[in-house]
Amino acid sequence: MNDFNMRPVYVGENPYKGTYKRNHEGDYHATKHEIRGMIRDQNPEGNDNQIIEYYTMDDIDKETLRKYRQILVMNYRMK
Repeated sequence: MNDFNMRPVYVGENPYKGTYKRNHEGDYHATKHEIRGMIRDQNPEGNDNQIIEYYTMDDIDKETLRKYRQILVMNYRMK
């Protein structure tokens, strides 16, 4: 069971020093970016469920959107 609201689980008193992740090769120290993502994802209602009013496509960074789409296409082709 992935109970995201219980993450990060860490050793000691500091999550930035004691959080580990497991991959196929073993455990490794989680990066600050990974830990911040775990903390962000603790929200039980999710982070993408609100409609933000008054935003338009002009507020979207076009280069970031292009790279995101490129990653999606690459991942789709790998399946």
